[in-house]
Amino acid sequence: MRVENDEQYGDWANWLEVPCPVCADPLRVHHLHDFAAIVCPGCLQNPLLHFCGIKATKRHGAAFTRLLLDLGLLQDVAADVAGDLKADASLSQVVEFLFSMHYVKPEALEKLLRKKSPKGWVDGITMTYKPEMPAASAARVPHHGDRVNLHDYEIGPELAKRIPKTIARVYRCVPVWADGGHVVLAVVDPDKVSPTDIGGLLGCEVALVRAPKEQIGEALKKHFGAAGWQEAWW
Repeated sequence: MRVENDEQYGDWANWLEVPCPVCADPLRVHHLHDFAAIVCPGCLQNPLLHFCGIKATKRHGAAFTRLLLDLGLLQDVAADVAGDLKADASLSQVVEFLFSMHYVKPEALEKLLRKKSPKGWVDGITMTYKPEMPAASAARVPHHGDRVNLHDYEIGPELAKRIPKTIARVYRCVPVWADGGHVVLAVVDPDKVSPTDIGGLLGCEVALVRAPKEQIGEALKKHFGAAGWQEAWW
């Protein structure tokens, strides 16, 4: 099942699962606060808005911003910026923007979900992570700091899914190998990228290897395409 934030996190990162509070279809996300940023494809409802008594609407992002404003979790100026920046933005895009601008913290949404959801809903969330993940075809696993030629690695669709487009393009990184708990990323200069930061976003151990700038650019264009709405926003 695909949910609205798959673009941000990738299919492989669907770790948490819980029935939709409206139609009981399974909802899967990476972190608890992501349940505040998705729309159920079955009933078109967002869990947090539903818990707060707000019916489904095509303008989930606007309703979500108004909710945070009414609850005192968002300043008027921030709400105006979020509303004017892209009025037709999806809910996940609005939440990602609010996070990136530090207008709202993920912890605040998690606390709000726990407060507004019925007793037992959060406790009923299950882990669905399966560690059997695809690995690139390579003679050996590259180690942190190695210099590699990307032409020696087969970066298939499943491996590319391990890295969300946003992270790949912001950090200019390309996956060359992965298993359940580890990912090896090729970057131009490993000394200028923090594997801890990326690992925290991906929820796994990250090693960095060095690859030519031209190869990184070609791989990003081939496997991750254009920046899309992020590029238009910024």
